[in-house]
Amino acid sequence: MWLWDSNILRYYFGEKHPILHLHLKRISRDEIALPSVVVAEVLRGRCDFALKASPSQAAWAHQQLLQTQKLLSHRI
Repeated sequence: MWLWDSNILRYYFGEKHPILHLHLKRISRDEIALPSVVVAEVLRGRCDFALKASPSQAAWAHQQLLQTQKLLSHRI
């Protein structure tokens, strides 16, 4: 079982780190889990950003929050 932290999520979904992606191709999706602390940390960061966003950033910030919720609700 591989437990991912928030840094792995950021590099996997956001920054598309090439070395990480090569390594993860060797791991079955069934072997990956997200600890609830990591899920909470990621959602809190997105919520904080949405709450503090300027009017010009608000729509994008809320879109990112919804996208993150969708990603976390599905298996990686």
